[in-house]
Amino acid sequence: MAAPMKQMKSLVLCAIAQYSRTILTFRSRHALQNNAYFSLSHGNHRRITDATILSSIIPTKLKRPGNSYGLFLADVRAQLTAEHSDKSFKEISQMLGNMWKELPEPEKEQYRERAEKIRSEFKQQFEYYKANLTENHIRVLLEMERTKLRRRKLRKGKQEMKELDKPKRFSGPFAFYARAKLSELKAEGAIIRKAPLADVSLDWNVMDEEDKYVYKELAKEDMVRYRKEMDEWEQRMEAEGRYDLLRKKKAHRKEQENDTDKNDSEHDDTT
Repeated sequence: MAAPMKQMKSLVLCAIAQYSRTILTFRSRHALQNNAYFSLSHGNHRRITDATILSSIIPTKLKRPGNSYGLFLADVRAQLTAEHSDKSFKEISQMLGNMWKELPEPEKEQYRERAEKIRSEFKQQFEYYKANLTENHIRVLLEMERTKLRRRKLRKGKQEMKELDKPKRFSGPFAFYARAKLSELKAEGAIIRKAPLADVSLDWNVMDEEDKYVYKELAKEDMVRYRKEMDEWEQRMEAEGRYDLLRKKKAHRKEQENDTDKNDSEHDDTT
């Protein structure tokens, strides 16, 4: 009797969460259309979230037109690729580059004129696009651009951590269960959807604590592994002078030690 009740409770919570997301999206879109949602008093986190939600109703930004060589590629690439299906993309690109170099100047001039005409039309369309943006549209677009830059910086940071061989972060009990469940489904030949975690999460929520015990123990072992590897990695980073990569408390303690050493050195000099 307890298991059906747990499952019913989990279903109700999922339904409430879905309803809340729907209401949030509707209110956000309605507020943007009424030009009264964004204000300078809103916090940064709120604006980032709303910019993500509302990106679907921002006017689509016009694609910048290509140059004369781009128009030439659009006319020739498909036919050349069909005629040389055994060639790689790099080889096809080299062939196209040679064809453009050997193209008579009058034909090149025709492509340049077409490109100039398309560019002038783009300028007119872009002016119309900018004129029809509201103040809220501009704020959302700016926030989306900031989010894009933050994500780019985050990817760059992750790449650096990968090169420095930073230990893999620990996993929680649910992560171990999800991996085991998905592996089991794949072994049975089931077709895995793009987002199967909703079903797996529902199973986890109604699972008894006794069944979760195994995964909790795996998570504890993984935490021990992570802490040990992180201590060894931070010792290596400290030896290389990369104090900026140490965890905050450890980095702060190291800065205090450096300040103390500096003060002692200055005191010795004065005496």
